[in-house]
Amino acid sequence: MSQIQSAIFSEIAASNNAVSPNGAPEGMASSGYNDTLREIMSAIKIEYNRSHATVTASGTADALALTYGVSPGAYTAGLTFRFYKNASNNTGAVTLNVNSIGAVAVVRRNGITALVGGDMVSGSLYDVTYDGTSFRLHISGI
Repeated sequence: MSQIQSAIFSEIAASNNAVSPNGAPEGMASSGYNDTLREIMSAIKIEYNRSHATVTASGTADALALTYGVSPGAYTAGLTFRFYKNASNNTGAVTLNVNSIGAVAVVRRNGITALVGGDMVSGSLYDVTYDGTSFRLHISGI
């Protein structure tokens, strides 16, 4: 399954000419249209679910987990997730594990400083972006 962060999709329209369902080459047989369209629809829905708060984190106060219908497969720099914090405020440093890929530290937006107790409040909305090493938390003041 194609995902927007993969190299299968290009920002250059003419470069999206791989064989169906991962592209739409010139002269593609009409039998490939439905597969290509479904692949594009899936990629859009995956991106929507990750960039909109469609999940609430599970796990513990300091070891969060997100579960989506389709796993990103691997963390790639720039991958962003939006979610609601589970029922407990954090008590110290926080990790995030998406679809069991592996727990990664959530740090302040400077990319260095670990979170401290109370930085993530129960029920609040959060955005994180993977920077290649950690998930950076996007919130005013930290």
